[in-house]
Amino acid sequence: MNKPRFSNNIFIYCFAVSLAYWIYLFFASRMSMSCDAIGYEDLGRLLYQKGWKAYFLTGPNREPLYPWLVSLSMRIGDGMGISYMYIQKIFQILILAASQFILYRFLVLLNIRRGIIAGAVLYFGFSPSIVNTGFSLYSEIATYLFVFGIIGSTYFLWKRTQEKKFWKVWGWGICLGFCFTGGMFLKGVMELVFPLYFLVLLGVFRRWQKKEKASWRWVLPLVAAAVIFYGITGGYKWLNYRYNRSFVFTDRGSWALYGNTIRRMEPLTFKHFLVNLASVPGEGACRAFFPESECYFWSAQKSDSIGLPRNNELSGLGMSANEINKVLVRDSIKAALRNPFQYALLSATEAVKMLFWESTRIAFVQYPEWLERLFASGIVKNGIRFVVSGLTILAFFYLWLRSSGGILLATKWFLTIYIVLHSIFLTVPRWALPLAPLYIMIIAYFFDQMTLFYKKRGMAKRKESHV
Repeated sequence: MNKPRFSNNIFIYCFAVSLAYWIYLFFASRMSMSCDAIGYEDLGRLLYQKGWKAYFLTGPNREPLYPWLVSLSMRIGDGMGISYMYIQKIFQILILAASQFILYRFLVLLNIRRGIIAGAVLYFGFSPSIVNTGFSLYSEIATYLFVFGIIGSTYFLWKRTQEKKFWKVWGWGICLGFCFTGGMFLKGVMELVFPLYFLVLLGVFRRWQKKEKASWRWVLPLVAAAVIFYGITGGYKWLNYRYNRSFVFTDRGSWALYGNTIRRMEPLTFKHFLVNLASVPGEGACRAFFPESECYFWSAQKSDSIGLPRNNELSGLGMSANEINKVLVRDSIKAALRNPFQYALLSATEAVKMLFWESTRIAFVQYPEWLERLFASGIVKNGIRFVVSGLTILAFFYLWLRSSGGILLATKWFLTIYIVLHSIFLTVPRWALPLAPLYIMIIAYFFDQMTLFYKKRGMAKRKESHV
């Protein structure tokens, strides 16, 4: 096979050009302090100035890992006499660089052709959405390494199992547990992703055990991953319960579920459904065909306007966070069961939104004027979004049709579980970004397979012409 080496000049150029672009944006861009960015800044300052006890006493708060990184930037920035945002951007550029290199290594393991690898690596470096995560004060940037860690740990766990290297299997099982835990401390949805992903792996391992007539001990590394994940996350919940009487991880899941479910279960007309379909590629696409007032119904703001007041109402009755969660989840289930077909239909359209991840208009970063104009251009804005999203859809379905094992199997199941779970809530492009590096990887795989297919087809035609 044509395996590229890192010493090849083409890859050095790809990494160097990407880094030069990021360094330029380090000086030319500015983090925009609005919406959730203000929350992350406030929590980072709370950790920096008052410590973890105050974080728990004022909780339950957001997932803690990104606020802790912000607090670390504040501490270093104060020590150097500069704004913490410069330090934060340095951290995030380092994460971008590390993630880009891991993407390269995964594509090498998949035996993708050199030109396609170079294109994928370069696109990672210039992708508007991915670069946006590197220069905004949002937690998505920190998820890349843990998501890659989950896929890589699964790959080597399975590979070492097939080689029957027991103690190395244990090592990768432990690594998988810590990667999922790190992801959980950034995105609470991992609390739901882990058990489903665990069951998939358990099924794969059980089939292998029966085929190889192997001992049950090969399942123990998976159990170790579960012990690590539930031990650490359970300990964090216990700290929340100790300090604020809420045995939960974050403060947002149940009311977001309630708001989206109640909105989704309102009477659905044919036109209302068409507006929903038009909103799948994005709010801008919806507004091109329907009035803004109708598109607003399918926005995150509408969902929040239902869920948050209900949460505050229950809180005003003196209920604890645990009691509020139970009521909101129970009422959400009851609402969904009133018309399960409608709920499933609208959940499916919500799931497709997770594949429309690329955008030049995510916001939260102030770019230099020339780049703002470029990103606002209709041709660039719509062209990049629809081309990349279309490729993502094709690659995702091809992955389900043709992937067999290893990295691709792990990626297929992780993507699917993550997407399905988000369909229960609601989706905006930013929430799909933890998956963006995996999307680029499967697009590269799709291109490689299509190239191979047409090459074989061309060779077959040439043989026929010589007969």
